[in-house]
Amino acid sequence: MQAIISAVIGFPPEDTEQIQVWTDDVTTLWNPLAPLEDRVASARRMGDYTRYLQALIDDRKADRRDDMVSVLVHGANGFPGVSDDYVHNIVRGAARVAGFDTTRDAITATVLVALQNPAVRAGIVDDPTRTIPKVTEEVLRRDAPHRGLFRIATREVELGGTVLAKGSLLLLLFGSANRDETVFPDPDAVDLSRPNVHDHLAFGTGLHACPGAPLARAEIRVALQTLFDRLPGLRLADDYTPTYIASYFFRSPVCQAEMRQPPR
Repeated sequence: MQAIISAVIGFPPEDTEQIQVWTDDVTTLWNPLAPLEDRVASARRMGDYTRYLQALIDDRKADRRDDMVSVLVHGANGFPGVSDDYVHNIVRGAARVAGFDTTRDAITATVLVALQNPAVRAGIVDDPTRTIPKVTEEVLRRDAPHRGLFRIATREVELGGTVLAKGSLLLLLFGSANRDETVFPDPDAVDLSRPNVHDHLAFGTGLHACPGAPLARAEIRVALQTLFDRLPGLRLADDYTPTYIASYFFRSPVCQAEMRQPPR
């Protein structure tokens, strides 16, 4: 996954490890629940990331290539290129965080659901072609890796009986909308036969739909099939209890597993 998203953006493969460190710094700075000392350390490293990205942008201005940074700098399909600041914002957030971190968390959450539910796991092992797409969508609904974003009201508006003043800061939790019992009955359950599962908002909707959704779904599918093909004895530790990183924006499970040989 790291190699794929780095190639799409235009990062040299040998820089992937360092870029992930910087990406972790970005998500730390976004997270008001992160310890202050962690946020300070991350902020101090942002200068290096900024200079690295600017050098990449300048290189693509002089030598256009087949990658996202070149498209953002030079434009495409009749649209002009965008400012350097906008390229920085897109690459740091929408491309790198949304392109890797959320997919990583979706894979972890899907594996966790499979290991917690023997019928789901059996379906993945016995009939991956039919089962993996179903469990992928249900986990995206139930445990959306990107749970919400801040927005600012551009005008006064009434929402749910509450008047929101222009300029109000809002936290839109579409992860909560995915568990709306009026849309998804028994929303906390894992139900692979849910008829309207594709109505979930894990990838947004309309104008704000995630352009990387097909790639993310493909990565989840390949990861699950490969994992259970290679590790048929994978199971959760007996004393394992799911824990999640403290964050308003991301549902990031911390998952540990043990490998055991299946019964003969």
